[in-house]
Amino acid sequence: MLDRIPAFDFPFYYVEKIDEYEDANKYLLEILRQQKKADPVGRNVSNRGGYQTDHIWDHDYFHKFGKILKPYMDELRNEIRLKDGFEIAVDGAWINENKGFNFNVPHLHPRSHFACVYYVEFPKDSGSILFLNPNNSASMSGLMDSTDCSHFRHDLSIIPKTGSLLIFPSYFEHCVLQGNNIGERITCAFNLNVRETNESN
Repeated sequence: MLDRIPAFDFPFYYVEKIDEYEDANKYLLEILRQQKKADPVGRNVSNRGGYQTDHIWDHDYFHKFGKILKPYMDELRNEIRLKDGFEIAVDGAWINENKGFNFNVPHLHPRSHFACVYYVEFPKDSGSILFLNPNNSASMSGLMDSTDCSHFRHDLSIIPKTGSLLIFPSYFEHCVLQGNNIGERITCAFNLNVRETNESN
């Protein structure tokens, strides 16, 4: 009998709908409203079309959003078996708004340990998020059924819901596919870094 060893397993986490998601959405939508009023054009980074805010991680409403996320950050700390004397800290955050036919090109989140995406609004026919397998040789195994053997997949597409949260290693290259949504697809992306606890003192 073959016993599978989970070698080089990737820490990839998904919450279908966070607790207090309605309050979270209220905070983030207000930040987006303020940002669009102050800067109607926004940034152009990985997005093609749509709107991206500047960094918002020091905004009061983002801090309130962070309190809602604290139980999930504590759970992540336990999942990755973080050593005493270290903490998980937000290091950069922004909001994306994609209308129909907008998309985001493949990109990474450098200078961070984890990347996160929270879904404020995910209307029908919105573009899914697509992750590319960092193991480049996975796509060479075309003889296997990647539906059942997920470790041989070249990519992974996830269709979330409003209120969903994704946490994944920042070295995962990913993109947002073009959608056909009528309403706005709104997400909050933020990076996490592991650092010594006394660095914040």
